[in-house]
Amino acid sequence: MRILYVGELAASTRCAQRARALRALGHRLTPISHAVESLDGRPPPASLAARLCHRLGWPLDRAGLNRQLSAALELNEFELLWVECGRALWPSTLRELRRRAPAMRALLFSEDDLFLPHNRSRFQSGCLPLYDLVVTTKRRNQERGELASLGARRVCYEPKSYDPELFRPREPSPAERQALGAPILFVGSYEAPRAAALLALAQAGLGVRVFGNGWQRLRRVPSALRIEGRPLLAREYALAIAASELSLGFLRHQNRDQHTDRSIEIPAAGGLLLAERSAEHLELFAEGREALYFADDRELVEVARAALAQPERCAAIRGAGRQRVLTLGLDHRGACQRILASLFGSADPSSPAAAPAPAAGALLATEARLELCGAALPRADAPAAARAPRPWTGAGPAQPPGPGLPRQRHGHPIASEQP
Repeated sequence: MRILYVGELAASTRCAQRARALRALGHRLTPISHAVESLDGRPPPASLAARLCHRLGWPLDRAGLNRQLSAALELNEFELLWVECGRALWPSTLRELRRRAPAMRALLFSEDDLFLPHNRSRFQSGCLPLYDLVVTTKRRNQERGELASLGARRVCYEPKSYDPELFRPREPSPAERQALGAPILFVGSYEAPRAAALLALAQAGLGVRVFGNGWQRLRRVPSALRIEGRPLLAREYALAIAASELSLGFLRHQNRDQHTDRSIEIPAAGGLLLAERSAEHLELFAEGREALYFADDRELVEVARAALAQPERCAAIRGAGRQRVLTLGLDHRGACQRILASLFGSADPSSPAAAPAPAAGALLATEARLELCGAALPRADAPAAARAPRPWTGAGPAQPPGPGLPRQRHGHPIASEQP
């Protein structure tokens, strides 16, 4: 298939990784970047006018995206326009493309919660009704009709996905373990709730190592908390997961996150995911079998302490989490196959979505299904009667809190459908 592919195409981005996955599936891509990059691969500083327009929801087309799209259609015919983000794509441009190529399908892939006004530009709002399919990594955008209420014609949910060349089990060398590993690892930028959680772990005497930006804000850091003044990217990030006992996954509540890239990348890399309990986490990975969860700082400390004291149990959870990622086909190639099958209405028999259910005892009952872009796959939060009891005997509940118990996510009260 000939695909006109729009997104941020720097080599380390997930957009570029999905482009490689589509090429691996045999598709021919004409890539157009919506981002301006300097010679060192970083975006040049935006002018005051550009920053103001962005804040007002009218981002400047600094990369000439709209002009490039029109020119590309002059030179070639395409079966599909695949847009990632598309903040600076004008509705007038998209309407013109659809008029000039009426047989070409158009889809938007968004990793942001587009229902939140701060996550979408006015151009994106105008374009939503013009796409044949909008793919979101936020389940509520689909199930609650949120994007449909903004004019989207069809919406499908596809969880975050990962690059299998990058995130795979590795055996770090002793030097790599020393340089990157820790009992408890977190890779990400500073946020006050994250800092409070890491301080709670360190004050409990549990060793924590942090890579990311902004952590110099912390003062009087306990000796058990080691802060590295740099982020980790690509292979180093995957190696750090492999070199650590537990890898933390926090949720960004202002974006209504229910799972993040780390939720998939950590188990894919053979790490043990210790994340905030949420509805999407629970349907992706069974608590105590394939991942560990917490609701607040107190439970985080209890679960982490119990896990570090049971290395054999943790090894079993790591293996099961990795197998779960493979069973669901959560790599970029599997995600792209499901998306294309949903858009064009034809299932690819080689797609993970069409693969047989896992062997008996591997995961779940078939009557509990996880809908990924139209593909029904086993859920991790099947009814208790449909699966064996969870083997985890450490701290934390074996099942999500019942309706009579207060539910919190990392210190924040949440609705009953959001663990």
